[in-house]
Amino acid sequence: MFIGRKEGGELLLKGSPPYEWYGSYFRQQAHEMKRDLIAFITALCVIVVGIYAVMQSNLKEVNINDNGELNTFTTYQQTVDGLLKEQGIRVGNFDDMNVSFDDQVYDGMDIEINRAQSVVINDGGIKTLVMTTESTVDDVLKQRSIELSSNDEISVAKTSLVEGDMEIEITRVEKAYESVFEEINLDTEYVYTDELPSNEQEVWNEGSPKVVEHVYEKVYKNGDHVEQTKVATNVVDEGQPRTIAVGTGAITSFVANMTAYDVQSAGGGSRVACKPYTDVSNTISVSYTHLRAHE
Repeated sequence: MFIGRKEGGELLLKGSPPYEWYGSYFRQQAHEMKRDLIAFITALCVIVVGIYAVMQSNLKEVNINDNGELNTFTTYQQTVDGLLKEQGIRVGNFDDMNVSFDDQVYDGMDIEINRAQSVVINDGGIKTLVMTTESTVDDVLKQRSIELSSNDEISVAKTSLVEGDMEIEITRVEKAYESVFEEINLDTEYVYTDELPSNEQEVWNEGSPKVVEHVYEKVYKNGDHVEQTKVATNVVDEGQPRTIAVGTGAITSFVANMTAYDVQSAGGGSRVACKPYTDVSNTISVSYTHLRAHE
C-alpha cells in the first residue's frame, strides 16, 4: 500500500484499485441484478398466466337439478363424485341420478337427482314400506309388480302423484255365486169324470214339486264376507200337480141284506119294516124282495 499523487493534486492510495473501478463494478452488478429480477418477474408472470390458463381450462360450469331445485356450480373437480362432495350434496342408496359417480365432469353438464320417497302399501291388510322414485301411484304399483282385478278397490287414484309418507290401501274384493234350490208343492188338481161312479175318487198323477233356483252373489273383502245379494231366479223344473179324479157317473147296482118283518098299522093295514145290512162293492146293484102283508 502506498500513497501517491494523481494528476491534479489528488492523493492516491498506493497498492489499491482506483475508486472509479469500484463504482463501475457496483453499477454493473446492480444492472445485472435488475436484469435478472426483471427476467424472474417475467418468468413468474408467464408461469402464473400459464397456471391460470390451465386452471381456467379445467374450470367447468355444471347444472344440478336436485329434486326440482336447480343450481349452477363452477368446479375444478374431475368426477361427479368429487363435485357432489365439494358441494355437500349426498345421494342416497334409493335415490336416482342420471349419471354415475365415476363419470367425468365437463363444462355445461346437467346432473339430475330424483329423491326417493317413503310410501306405505297396504295390500289386503299386509303393510309394506317402500322407498320409491316413481312419480305416480300407478308407476309404484308397476314397480312392485302389484296387479289389481276389476273388482279390487284402491284408496287413491292411480294417476295421483306420489307424496312422502303416502299410504296406498288396496282392498282385495272377491265375488262368489251360490245357488239355493227351493221345492214348491203345487196345488192338487181335481178332475171330475163320469167314468167313475159319483162316490169314488182315483189318483191319476202323484205329481212332483216345482224346483226353483235362487242365485246369490256373495262379496268378500280381504277374505271377509261382507255382502250377499240375490242376482237371479231360475225355474229348474216346472213340476206337476197331484191329480185326483172324482167320479160323477151313475151308480149301477146296490147290494144290501135286509131283514123284513110285519108291522100292524093302526088303520088295520100292514107294512113291511126293513133293517138293512149294507155291503157295497165296486159294482153296486140294487135288489129288493116284495113281501106280502099278512092277512
